[in-house]
Amino acid sequence: MITMTKETNTQKLRKICENEGVEYTEKIMAITAMDKDELLGYSLFSTEDRLCLINISTNPILWNIIGDGLFRATLNFGVENGIYSAKIEKKLLERLKGS
Repeated sequence: MITMTKETNTQKLRKICENEGVEYTEKIMAITAMDKDELLGYSLFSTEDRLCLINISTNPILWNIIGDGLFRATLNFGVENGIYSAKIEKKLLERLKGS
């Protein structure tokens, strides 16, 4: 079963930031998609006055399934935490438009 949850392990979160070339701060968060112990993908975002979606990473074959789910899970996380506006980084926005 695939689960999507907020990453709470700081070391794993730092590794995701390193993979994305993003400096880790306490405002950076990730939602991970897991199948048992296998990482299928993640969304990396920050929160301040709005949600800033930095990137969604997954295997290109899984993009339409996992990528979409991570996008929706990230926006849902924002709404559940009282954040009702979002910014999507340009690189990611172009990928979303193309899918």
